[in-house]
Amino acid sequence: MCEKVKISNDLTANPSAHLEYVYLLNAAEKGGYIKTKGRRERKVVLQKLKQHQEETLKLSSDDFVMKCPSPKVLEELLERSLRFEKELLPDFYSSPLGEAAMRVDFEEKSVRKLCSIDSEAI
Repeated sequence: MCEKVKISNDLTANPSAHLEYVYLLNAAEKGGYIKTKGRRERKVVLQKLKQHQEETLKLSSDDFVMKCPSPKVLEELLERSLRFEKELLPDFYSSPLGEAAMRVDFEEKSVRKLCSIDSEAI
């Protein structure tokens, strides 16, 4: 049972995975350009995609053209997130790590983390 959420300055960030190569592989499979069988083969193909992008082309996953939600959708998502945070954890929400930090984090994440690869542009 959860008794109380302790507010601490040493919170560990929730790490997020870079999914760009997974999105690329999914689009290639959907388009019939490649077919993988099983997790092991997908892992090998993902590594080869990453290697090609980063070593052969000298680019990174940040160089993919991305499709992102509209500013209106992003604003709605942020407002809902803030409302839920305030309702569920009002003390935390009012702390320096609460609303203001959430807004900054959301702004940073909305540039790429809430987007997917524009497979039609590739």
